[in-house]
Amino acid sequence: MADNPTTRLCVQIVRTFFGEACSEIGRVLLSRGRLPLPLIVRLTGFKPRTVRACLIVLIQHNVVWFAEGNAEDGDGPRGETFYEVNVEEVCMRLRFGRFVEIAGGVFGEEASNIINCILEHGKLRLPAVIDLLKVTDSKKKVSHRSTFHTLVTSHYLTPTSRLLHTSPKDKLIAWEEAEKRKLKEIPSAKILKSLREEVEDRLRREREGQTTGLKRKATTTSGRPKKRARGRDKDDEDDEVVDEDVWFRVNYERFNVHLRDSLVAHGAAERYNASFGLVIRTLLEAASSVPTAYPRLSDVRSSPVSTHTLSTYLPSGSSSSNSHKNSHSPALTAGLKLPSSSTAPTSALKQYLLVLSSSDNPTAAGQAGAFVSRFAGGGGGEGKVQVEFETIAERMRRRVVEGYVRERWGDGAGRVLGVLWSGTLMDERQIAKVALMQAAVVRSALTSLQSAGFLSLQQVPKTPQREPARSFFLWFCSPQTCYTALLSTLYGTIANLLERLEREEDVATREEARPWNVARAGRSAERDGIKSERERKRDRVWGAVGRADGGVLILRDLVSGVGWGTGLAVA
Repeated sequence: MADNPTTRLCVQIVRTFFGEACSEIGRVLLSRGRLPLPLIVRLTGFKPRTVRACLIVLIQHNVVWFAEGNAEDGDGPRGETFYEVNVEEVCMRLRFGRFVEIAGGVFGEEASNIINCILEHGKLRLPAVIDLLKVTDSKKKVSHRSTFHTLVTSHYLTPTSRLLHTSPKDKLIAWEEAEKRKLKEIPSAKILKSLREEVEDRLRREREGQTTGLKRKATTTSGRPKKRARGRDKDDEDDEVVDEDVWFRVNYERFNVHLRDSLVAHGAAERYNASFGLVIRTLLEAASSVPTAYPRLSDVRSSPVSTHTLSTYLPSGSSSSNSHKNSHSPALTAGLKLPSSSTAPTSALKQYLLVLSSSDNPTAAGQAGAFVSRFAGGGGGEGKVQVEFETIAERMRRRVVEGYVRERWGDGAGRVLGVLWSGTLMDERQIAKVALMQAAVVRSALTSLQSAGFLSLQQVPKTPQREPARSFFLWFCSPQTCYTALLSTLYGTIANLLERLEREEDVATREEARPWNVARAGRSAERDGIKSERERKRDRVWGAVGRADGGVLILRDLVSGVGWGTGLAVA
């Protein structure tokens, strides 16, 4: 079951994409939880045929999961089938436009058309994609097949199977309980966390190991495979083609990695300057080119990259201040006094990495503000660097929460939240003393934060009777609770913005249907003026939706976020 803001948002998104009937079924599933088909028919009042058709459409577009119950004796026919809404999948539809734009920027127009086609139909096979794109020319067909193959090998498209349509929560809970029963002692919170991570990794490997979506090329007429060119690797990807019998869907996690990298680079540029943002962006690009594994949102840190390799990825025109005049990239050596030698750009890059790794502050507080970490490499090399995604994500989440608290309840509430953020338990007098604030102001801030779900009270009784009059009441803050509360607030904000868009469209439709507006429609100047004003309002609202969705990305999708099994539910 989902809370009210999440239900409102998901119902609006489903209504926009699939219509009123599907949105009503989604509302019932979100408000009631997992339900079988007969109960959905009774609660919605629709005909069974209509409900079945809507469920097929929602499952085709990965919006609804199903879970099959087993028979009580374990034999015989299977049990009843239950359906539930995948909330993360529904909310991910707000980023479809960005996914298409990212595909076009990385691979070109053909890739953006392929991604857009698959997003519109949920999941497709390669021949169906070519038919829907109306590609008739033989050369264009070969080009589209090659682009499709590149998207599959780069994990932007992932093969789907029946297992990916079932809810993973049942198996996750069962495996976690089985691992807990193996323990011979009471587990600590650290052990439970590691146990859950192991179970999630095991489940992810099972769901991703169904098929690769590729197959070996067909042999020649002589029965022998085609000869390879000299110097080619035996495992060259040219020996594999896309399996036309496999259904593919878009891998949202792979596109969210691009959004995460943009946030990290923007954060470095905002904290220091544009040159630091260029270094982080180049480091992430070099790390993603490592052939060992493709980047994930669940990565704690990026793949290590040496300084020499990083310098080769820097764009031309960014290593010297003279060439910066004819380049849009910031100059790394601008404003720095370096020796006039061929190693000056590399020396400047090392200085940037020292600042990003907070080498001047080796304390825990200093390392918590670092962007990268450095370690010595083997073989007497200069060492390698890697981006610390988990550290950056925690810092981003705290900044989002504190910014929201300060904007809504003032700087006093932000100071109170900062005092309690580390998990320390304090009473009102201690908080007022540490925060250097008046007791009345602290009490008001504590009440507001508690009502919003950001703070909690812990009762410490003085006597065994646990009388409230003879007890200490200590305040404490749980960061995960704050993230969950703010995430629900962001869902409500996005739902309000989408409602505003719907009302604006309704008003525009009624205005255009009035007689005097129909008569005035012939005057192009006035018509263009009305249209541009409407578009400006719509763009402002969509900009607010994008900013709110950026907060959702930070709180839910980044590593160690509030979303369970980050990247698993929507992969």
